[in-house]
Amino acid sequence: MNTIKTILFYLFSTLIFTSFAHSQDADDRKMSMITTFEIAPEKTAQFKSAWETIRDTAEANDYPYTDMVGSWRNTHWMVTPLKNFADVDTLMAARDAVEKAGGKAFTKAVDNFVGSMTNSHTFFVMNDSELSYWPEGAEAGPFMEIDTFHFEYGAKDEMRAILSEYKALMAEMESPYPYQVSWDSIGTEGNSVTIVSYSEDAVTLAQANA
Repeated sequence: MNTIKTILFYLFSTLIFTSFAHSQDADDRKMSMITTFEIAPEKTAQFKSAWETIRDTAEANDYPYTDMVGSWRNTHWMVTPLKNFADVDTLMAARDAVEKAGGKAFTKAVDNFVGSMTNSHTFFVMNDSELSYWPEGAEAGPFMEIDTFHFEYGAKDEMRAILSEYKALMAEMESPYPYQVSWDSIGTEGNSVTIVSYSEDAVTLAQANA
């Protein structure tokens, strides 16, 4: 049971990508929980089947949180917006309720998911609305890119200045591509800033990075 609850801490995905920007008010997105997890290549089918069962069970039981999921080859990322650290308790309670509602089929799906995974890492970041760039009317599309940049201790002000200049440049160019800036918190390695960029498709994301 403890293993199941640990996996549930970061497992769920509603896969409603475009609802992310409007599903929660700004006050409900002051921080994010981000998980990266690795899937064994030979167990990809097992992973997908387990994932679909868990996702469908969550949706059928009114799971109240929206999770953004992205993947590249065998690495997967999930971003869950939260109000604060106290909100983690509410998140866990919601996932516990889905676990109970799912019964044995859900438990088996979680076991299969665990069996397909080789590694994982969960950490928290504090969102910075001042440095994030979200043009009026922009929505989070189904494609996202997560980049974490590490910097030396004592260089945060310098990083803030760089990000501020970059945001000003994006605004001057009237770039339509939104991104979210977040600073290191619990579970991160050293001083870091994480940037999550969103777009409608892979081509658009490549254009945003050009």
